[in-house]
Amino acid sequence: MAKQTRFAYQNLLQTAGAVIVPDSELASMPRGNLLKPGSSVRLRFAGPWVITADNNKIDFNRGGVKSATIAVGTYATAALLAVAIVAALEAADATPVWACTYGGATFKFTISSDLAFTLLFLTGANFVASVHIDMGYSSTDKGSATSQVAEDVSYQSRHSIDIDLGSAIAFTVSISRGHNLSAGGTLALRAHTFSLIGSGYGAAGLDVMQTLTGTDPRVIFFSSATKRYLRLILSDVQNSAGYTEIGVWFVGAYAQPTILESIDFEERYEPLSEVRYADGGAHHQVLRTDRLVYRLSWQEIEQANIDIFRALNLAMPMGASGFLILDAVDNPTTSTVYGFFRSGLSIPMVSGPYSNVGPLEFAETLG
Repeated sequence: MAKQTRFAYQNLLQTAGAVIVPDSELASMPRGNLLKPGSSVRLRFAGPWVITADNNKIDFNRGGVKSATIAVGTYATAALLAVAIVAALEAADATPVWACTYGGATFKFTISSDLAFTLLFLTGANFVASVHIDMGYSSTDKGSATSQVAEDVSYQSRHSIDIDLGSAIAFTVSISRGHNLSAGGTLALRAHTFSLIGSGYGAAGLDVMQTLTGTDPRVIFFSSATKRYLRLILSDVQNSAGYTEIGVWFVGAYAQPTILESIDFEERYEPLSEVRYADGGAHHQVLRTDRLVYRLSWQEIEQANIDIFRALNLAMPMGASGFLILDAVDNPTTSTVYGFFRSGLSIPMVSGPYSNVGPLEFAETLG
């Protein structure tokens, strides 16, 4: 039996005029894949290390506080990134002999010099745009030494997707589905009144700062925000796959009838395989996967809830993809289903104090 049911509808990424800007993309898996319904069709970031104005700084102290700026670009190997880091350090402080290496067995970066130095990975003036997390360093200042080894492995950098909606639009939920993030990887939603491109991955004090929870899907509900500029930061530096990809990123509103439970709830697997016949009667088996289908209906509900369902029927018509969250209060991450209305909602035309709604068939989106 469903508990507090919510319907997440009208993905703002599909708003007319919305501009999607990933930090990078493979030509074969571009940003347009985010607008396709199947979660197996994905945006994959180029890389593995992508350096932008959001993560290109190294603050350090050697004979005074200084800052190095890494050349913006996509680095196909750690060795190439290490060369760029050395060039940045030499440009900022040419006196010592700088070096940067990446261990083929440890998968850790090391910055070294013939003179002692301190890495300011907490108190540096450019902390919000520091590269240290992408290199596997913790957010702490390092003691003075001639060699500084990263605390953790690094297989790739963080990545981001920025959205300009064209105007401020209200939203109350963000959901992701179809990604390759490891258990330690995070998806952070940011939103503000101005574009966040170049503001730094560590920027704080923004109007919306939320982390999506769960595995796949990942979900976050929050109080309504009305913003034009959105950002999703995908941080999975320790993922040995060496790349990051995502199939569905949803930001939008949700409809929530005030009734706590549907009067009728059914969850079933529907086989999509079929048998085809030749003219002579010989048959051919077409094997397909099974699809989850949810059937819900509500009886004798009040007019206010009927109006919610009518608005939902207009906002998310039959065939449009969205999310059904069956238990939004207690188990949102485990009860969220990505799918579509296979049949339109049956809603009475005559208004009255009570009426019946449904049945509604919500089918899982495959592919």
